[in-house]
Amino acid sequence: MKKVSADKQGSIECSNLTESMKWLYKIIVHYIYPKSASLTYVNQVELCIMWHIVEKKPLNLCHIVFDKLQNNPKKLPYGMILTPVFEFLNVDLDKHVGQSVSKLDSGSLKMKDEEAGEEKEKEGR
Repeated sequence: MKKVSADKQGSIECSNLTESMKWLYKIIVHYIYPKSASLTYVNQVELCIMWHIVEKKPLNLCHIVFDKLQNNPKKLPYGMILTPVFEFLNVDLDKHVGQSVSKLDSGSLKMKDEEAGEEKEKEGR
C-alpha cells in the first residue's frame, strides 16, 4: 500500500489510492457506507472500514449501519440486510408499506414519453 498524506480533517484524495483500494472505496461508498457528497475525498470512517478489510480485522458492521441510519435522513440501501434481521426478531413489518422499485433509464423514459404522445394523437383524432 502506498503512503499518502491526509488533510487537516484526516481525509485523503481518492486519486492517491492504488487501483485496488479505489475499487474497495467504491464498494464502501455505494453499499456499506453510502454518501451523496463528493467522492473525491475518502473520510476517516471510510478509511477505518478500508483498514479493517485490508488488515482482516473484525469490524462492527452493525454499529456502522445503525450509526448511518440514525444520522442520515435520506433513504439508504440497507433494506435487504435489515428485513431478514427484523423477521428473525419477529418484528411485524405488515404495518409498513413497502415500495416497489423499477429501473429507470433514459430508454424507458423515452419510451414512456413516446407512448404518452401516441395516446394524445389518438385522442385528438
